[in-house]
Amino acid sequence: MTASDPARPRPSLIAVVAGVVLGFVIGSMFVNRGDVRNAEQALRDNLKAVDAEDRQAMIASFHRESPFAEQAGAIFDQVAPRVDVTAELVSFEPIAADGDLMVARYVQRTVAEGEGSADVTFVDNQISGLAVFRMQDGKPRIWVTVPIEATEIKAETTR
Repeated sequence: MTASDPARPRPSLIAVVAGVVLGFVIGSMFVNRGDVRNAEQALRDNLKAVDAEDRQAMIASFHRESPFAEQAGAIFDQVAPRVDVTAELVSFEPIAADGDLMVARYVQRTVAEGEGSADVTFVDNQISGLAVFRMQDGKPRIWVTVPIEATEIKAETTR
């Protein structure tokens, strides 16, 4: 099939424009409440807690009803003692919001720090993903994060 093939389904321009406008309006309502900044901070707090190996603070960044907080705690318990990494939030972009839910696209960079453990090989990486937030006590908290793509960060060579 070619781009001009009439059998190939094409999205309606009206549907695409309506989707973009609706996403912007809904996202703007969330932005106007200041919740986007607080959602970004919840994700930053999560990464900071992981860096500090503070399990309690890491779990506190999750919504108390999130079924994924327990999974995050279990992964933390397995990984934290074995790997010394630093994670940085590179970008955060809200893409949709409705009621007490917000979805944002994020990019996180994670690099090995120190010597770590001899039995673990860690690859410095950059992860692109989606984060879903729910309001709790007037503040957004992480419901779940979903990594979409991970790429290796190659060490820069100096001349």
